[in-house]
Amino acid sequence: MTELWWAQIKSVIRLEMKKTFFARRGLWIYILALLPLLLFIAHAAIASRERERSSHIASQSEKKLTYQDLLAVRSGMTSQEVIALLGKPPIRFRWNQRTPNLAISAATGTGGSGTPVNLSSAYNLNGIYTDTTTFTTGGLDGEGFAYSSNLLTANRILNGVQFNFGPANQLDAVSSTGQPIGLPSGQFTALQLLATAAHGPVLSQTITVTYTDSSTSTFTQSFSDWCSCSTNPGQQPGESLAVVMPYRDLSDGTQDGQPFNLYGYTFVLNSAKTVQSLTLPNNQDVVVLAATLTKQSLGTQVSLSGPGSFVNVPHERYHYSDGVNDLTLDLSDGRVEGIEIRTAVYSLGEDSIVFAGVFQFFYLRLAIFFGCLGIFMNLFRGEILDKSLHFYFLAPIRREVLMVGKFLAGLLATCVIFVTSELLQIVVFTWQFSPNTRDLYLYHNHGLAQAAAYLGITALACLGYGAFFLAAGMLFRNPILPAAAILVWEAVNPFLPALLKKFSVIYYLKSLCPVDIPSPRGTPPLLALLVSNPDPVSAPVAILGIVIVALLVLYVSSFQVRRMEINYTSE
Repeated sequence: MTELWWAQIKSVIRLEMKKTFFARRGLWIYILALLPLLLFIAHAAIASRERERSSHIASQSEKKLTYQDLLAVRSGMTSQEVIALLGKPPIRFRWNQRTPNLAISAATGTGGSGTPVNLSSAYNLNGIYTDTTTFTTGGLDGEGFAYSSNLLTANRILNGVQFNFGPANQLDAVSSTGQPIGLPSGQFTALQLLATAAHGPVLSQTITVTYTDSSTSTFTQSFSDWCSCSTNPGQQPGESLAVVMPYRDLSDGTQDGQPFNLYGYTFVLNSAKTVQSLTLPNNQDVVVLAATLTKQSLGTQVSLSGPGSFVNVPHERYHYSDGVNDLTLDLSDGRVEGIEIRTAVYSLGEDSIVFAGVFQFFYLRLAIFFGCLGIFMNLFRGEILDKSLHFYFLAPIRREVLMVGKFLAGLLATCVIFVTSELLQIVVFTWQFSPNTRDLYLYHNHGLAQAAAYLGITALACLGYGAFFLAAGMLFRNPILPAAAILVWEAVNPFLPALLKKFSVIYYLKSLCPVDIPSPRGTPPLLALLVSNPDPVSAPVAILGIVIVALLVLYVSSFQVRRMEINYTSE
């Protein structure tokens, strides 16, 4: 009898293999299996190109460089010192960058002309702090940055016009929310503001001056971001650099060492009318620090900053290589200000972790999971949809034997597809390294053992998931519901009690993975929990666990297949 059953099982396997491998509804499974392979092929191609590029740069170098030579470069060195140390750079780029002139800044002090506007009633931001002061107010931009009162000072005179700032370390700036601000009564030719934008340039904002007769003058103005690193700072129409500062203050008392600006704006008023109030734009990213009304004739109005506000600073970028490591130097005005050393040969340790991450998070949880779903769930469900299951049920074969044959056919098909793909991934992954590195990895750093482990885990995953999906295909008409339930159960496995974890395939598979994925400091707790496996089991227990779970599910399925009835009309 046993020989008959084995003969029947082999016949079922032969019939099912052809349908499984060439079913049009299963073409997407091959795509899933090939995606990681394509990823590693692309990675290997990039690695090869980087190595060739580094070798080419090294061959073009004036001197034969070592890694120690590359490390000898220090920030602040002149271009002549770099060339004396490393020789002329094989690759060299030059360009000029238009930057604010730090020498351009309004004079400090009092005694300028004009009528400063008292903004204290409208202050709603702490935009100015003394150096080394710590604060929790959010500063000027709400993110913990502020102007330095040591640089800005309490007063500035620009082209003879007086500007007064609010007190440092207190409310001293106006974040525009469309509020009206009272103006000193009088007839003036112009309103001049010292202001800035935060979080990038703010365009086309409306500013309104209201006169005592209820008439208004309306202006449209764009504001640059206060950082010189932003796009075209100080170059919005009607805008000029007023004060350029080499740093700003941070909430922890330190300094952000790059230029920050305060901009000047002039708005021509109706000098025949008496001003009453100023209405600022309804945009909190526009910040006003000072305002002054002037009676200068329009013929003497001049730019607050003048034509020397910007200078063209020469920049260069040098590329060197010792054939393995690439050195990139950024020079500004003839001095090194940026150093980057990058290896062109990918780190074996880092790449092993990347390979493990792709295997655990994509290949196991998605590719193999859904591939087994597509194959095993259709072993019976597909026959029902094709209205061909009755041919098997009318044949002189026990249904349990039929189920075993179909399961083994599905297991063989998934193993051929996914184990082959995993084997090719391993080959491509190791082939990107030099022969010496590859031999060191395979024969001295447990590379062969890890490869065998990945292949074995792939086969066990097909076994475990295949059993569940075979049962689901017999028990449910709609495969989406059980598939979603199993997917959720596998995903929440790290959060389950210890006992319930053992009724999950991924629990045992993670214990068998040969490379642990580290959780660097700052990793979100949920992701760290998904990555880690706090209570792994030994390899024999893990393998036995998957086999027992699969056999248990198949045993339960054997009862269902005996009671299974066909009703094509209800499908």
